[in-house]
Amino acid sequence: MHDEFQRAFSCVTGAVKINYEIHGNSIPHLHMHFFPHYRGDQFEGGSINPKLTVQPVYSAGEFDRIRHDFVETLLSWSNC
Repeated sequence: MHDEFQRAFSCVTGAVKINYEIHGNSIPHLHMHFFPHYRGDQFEGGSINPKLTVQPVYSAGEFDRIRHDFVETLLSWSNC
């Protein structure tokens, strides 16, 4: 599943690397954060420091488009 996620997320976002955090200890669900890296971004070659990130990260509607495209990509691959 990890490889499918990485491939789908990279395909949709154009990221060259992805850092992620997964939490799920306190209540029965998974809580995930995904941090795409892009060639030439300020964090290339290192970890992302949220304190240095300028807000907003995405333009209006961009996050919703990425989320939609990511879910659609995963669903289409799961039908194979």
